[in-house]
Amino acid sequence: MSIWDLHRIFFPSSVAVLGADEAAGPLAGRILKNMSSAHFRGRIYAVGIESPAGTNVEAVADLAEIGQPVDLAILSTTNLRLPAALEKCCRAGVGGVVALARERRPAGLDEKLAGMARAAGVRLIGPRSWGVVSPWAGLNAAPGERMAIQGRLAVMSQSAAVCAGIVDLSLRRRVGLSFLIGLGDMIDMDPSEVIDYLASHFRVGAILIHLESIPRLRRFMSSARAAARIKPIVILKTNRTGRENRTARTGAGGLIEQGGSYDAAFKRAGIIRVETVEELFDCGMLVGNQPRPLGPGLAVMTNVRSPGIMAVDALARRGLVLAELDPGTVNGLASVLPPSCDRKNPIVIRAEMGPARWGRLLEICLGAREINGILIILSPRFLVDAVAVAKRISESLIRKAIPVFTVWMGGEDRDEGRGILEAAGLPTYDSPERAVEAFAYLYDFEKNQAMLRETPGTLPGTFRTDRDRARAIIDVACREGGRMIGEPESLDLLACYDIPVLPSGRAGSADEAAALASAMGRPVTLKGPGPGPSPAFRLHRLAAGLRGGEEVLAALARIGPDFTGQGSGDGSGYLLVQPDQTPDLMLRVGCLNVPGLGPVMMFGQGGVRAEASTDQALGLPPLNQSLARRMMEQTRIFRLMTETAWPGPGASEELEALLVRFSHLVTDFAELAEMEAALQWTGESGFVVSEAVCFVRPSDEVSPGHLIIRPYPDEYETRAATKGGLELFLRPVKPEDASMLQALWATLSPKTVYYRFSTSAKELTADLLARYTQIDYDREIVMVAIEEAQAGERMLGVARLSGEAGAASSEFAVIVGDPWQGQGVGALLLGRLVDIAARRHIRKIWGLVLRENRSMLELARGIGCTMFPTDDPTQVEVGLDVSARKDGTPTPNGS
Repeated sequence: MSIWDLHRIFFPSSVAVLGADEAAGPLAGRILKNMSSAHFRGRIYAVGIESPAGTNVEAVADLAEIGQPVDLAILSTTNLRLPAALEKCCRAGVGGVVALARERRPAGLDEKLAGMARAAGVRLIGPRSWGVVSPWAGLNAAPGERMAIQGRLAVMSQSAAVCAGIVDLSLRRRVGLSFLIGLGDMIDMDPSEVIDYLASHFRVGAILIHLESIPRLRRFMSSARAAARIKPIVILKTNRTGRENRTARTGAGGLIEQGGSYDAAFKRAGIIRVETVEELFDCGMLVGNQPRPLGPGLAVMTNVRSPGIMAVDALARRGLVLAELDPGTVNGLASVLPPSCDRKNPIVIRAEMGPARWGRLLEICLGAREINGILIILSPRFLVDAVAVAKRISESLIRKAIPVFTVWMGGEDRDEGRGILEAAGLPTYDSPERAVEAFAYLYDFEKNQAMLRETPGTLPGTFRTDRDRARAIIDVACREGGRMIGEPESLDLLACYDIPVLPSGRAGSADEAAALASAMGRPVTLKGPGPGPSPAFRLHRLAAGLRGGEEVLAALARIGPDFTGQGSGDGSGYLLVQPDQTPDLMLRVGCLNVPGLGPVMMFGQGGVRAEASTDQALGLPPLNQSLARRMMEQTRIFRLMTETAWPGPGASEELEALLVRFSHLVTDFAELAEMEAALQWTGESGFVVSEAVCFVRPSDEVSPGHLIIRPYPDEYETRAATKGGLELFLRPVKPEDASMLQALWATLSPKTVYYRFSTSAKELTADLLARYTQIDYDREIVMVAIEEAQAGERMLGVARLSGEAGAASSEFAVIVGDPWQGQGVGALLLGRLVDIAARRHIRKIWGLVLRENRSMLELARGIGCTMFPTDDPTQVEVGLDVSARKDGTPTPNGS
């Protein structure tokens, strides 16, 4: 069902309120009064209950009396009567239903209600919904007495208390809402569908979400990533601790379990996460109305030093910094400040300095390139006219390109000053800490947006994978019902993905270990099972720096069989011989399959203190070069590497490539439930994995179904030849294709650009490049035609199939570079789109084509498209019923 069917719920022309029992009667009456007093322009019906006196509500005994389907029905009834009330709505053809029932429901009722609604094509919000408020439609179908004012903030929440609190906050702050939706228990309509609707609505400036749980998380991520490109999204995800049992078997897995997994998911989608309802509202106001900081540097102006220090401390807690002032900025400050004042950040303003100097200092900071945001703090002091200062500040902000925050403390004139600042569009807070938190949210939002826009570079060289060997290693453990696989097998598994591992030899006896040490020809480390009940898969360092076989034999004699496992008699004992190295740097990479989220990767500090370290970052596969770097940049250890070129040249770039390879392994195997690998760097060998352990278990999911972000679909790759003799590689677009796409654009004539985009744009902006290459493979597919030659690859054409995830129809478009038009490139691409549409169970593909674009119309006719007129006389809609194609129907091959 299309998201546009939600329009009947949020902008209904008629609403019916059903209250079928005494317990729900008062609530139904309240909603009817609210609907009437909100000046709803449609018709309101009270079904089975009395019409409140003095309202424009029409009372009817049954929905059938209305004579035509209503757009929205509000069910104010107990769970006992809910199925019967919903059945009446389904029979009457109601567009959408909001179920308000609050009490706990018996087992099986949710499935019954959802099935009834879906069978009838009726959308159901709730049960336990607070209701729906749509101020631009005059709709107040909720129990709150006060109606929100019209604005651009759209809010959805599972909680009735949060919905009521948002209305109160919006009225106190005089901030308008466009929608307020009480999702309730989400047995039918889920947040992803609402996000799709709100993202496309012109009345929505920012989307605020409160959820305790997220159903259908993969679909939620798809919708959120698409929406976050065009509108800010802020989320308050409560229930951080969860109730699931913690089952991690490795240190890395335990750190992932401790929290942060959802933070990584939201960051990947470009969403800001907050901690309280007030922060949710504040952040929504900020991201929708304030300029975004391009860096972490904040300038602080204060008339008292102590609040400035509080701001500095708050910056440090969030990993942000005071802006380092350039000499030109310092000289500007010196021209305004008295000689007794420091020319540094924070800027402390003397009490005798009047409003004019406040304004001049602010203007200097606004013009300083090194400053990314400004915090102005005013405390009540003798000789300070807070109202006059507020007026002067507001006059200086006519053209501001960076965010400015204010903290107006105590005093009778505080409220008047705050009113002046808020009227000028300045966010004003009670404390420096809250203002810094607001700056941090804005900066996080800009970073998330930059990650969505960023086009990754191409990784140096290529890496080889041996999936068959990796599958064989994993299948052995799965046939045993799932188990930890020890270090030798884990190292072999990583090597299948071209991840460098420390050369290792497995020995079943002391003599074999001695022989391996002699063959290595260098000092070795000896590993084996630990004493007592230590797990067999966990090896311990038994001895190091051993030279040759004789020293190995002597060391084993001293250790004894209890420490090597050789005396266990169960076949689990073995020794591992590795070259002895002293690493310059130790890091750790891990992965855990988190219930509901899928695989979550970890990167951070390694070594003996790794378990106690908090210096790690989480990310979701699949990763490309940019995403890998962004993930590692969150750690202090990686920032130190990039700032100092430590431990050696190219180390950070090598790490990016390695993390991408780890990501490919995690992506390819749903059975890989947990992994931990120790990375070490030496000048001799670069990065190698010295230790690794994995937990593998059978899985009902097949890759990539275990991921919440669909990876590159290599199953769509194919090779074909055109009628003009061009040998082409047809494949989905990759983020790394940005430069090739830009080169293709350079070959397009103004006429070709106009035919495809109805515009005369001469080049692709960075945002558009990212939009066309960093796609959500669940939501759309972009196929590119690549010509492979000795001089390198070049892109000849692009075809796109886009629509809502899981929709029955999708829009298509094709463009081919001018030098290759008329040679069958477009036919190959369009034919491939038809094949993919069929595989995705898309019933219809369609496109809009200019009437004068005869070549495209001819191409569409060639695959069997039907032509339809449109309201625009210059355009034709072309459509193909993909579902009508019989098995074996040939696809155009460029001839």
